[in-house]
Amino acid sequence: ALEVIKLYEGGMIENSKKVGAYFEAQLKTLLDHPLGGDVRAKGLLAAVEIVTDKSTKAKPAKEMDVAARLAKAGYENGVIFRAFADDVIGLAPPICITETEVDLLITRLRATLNTLLDLKG
Repeated sequence: ALEVIKLYEGGMIENSKKVGAYFEAQLKTLLDHPLGGDVRAKGLLAAVEIVTDKSTKAKPAKEMDVAARLAKAGYENGVIFRAFADDVIGLAPPICITETEVDLLITRLRATLNTLLDLKG
């Protein structure tokens, strides 16, 4: 426990605050994606809601099995997240994440969303 406290006092908490703000800002860029309905974030804990119609916030039909498709596409794109059954992606990167790694995460998450663009059709 003392070693963990040393890590936290050694800058991990400050890193999570700084990079958490950057993470939140970068996640907001997903709102320009056709499937990005809402982004909710507090530091390094976030959720991205998937919608098929931005104006009405309509969710994909259940038979489209979005959670399973998201999980599979995310894995194939090298990003792991919680794909909730209510068409929400849950993210909780480690507190040691860097801004460069956040950029990579967002790039891979955007690629993952791109694989589900048929939901719009």
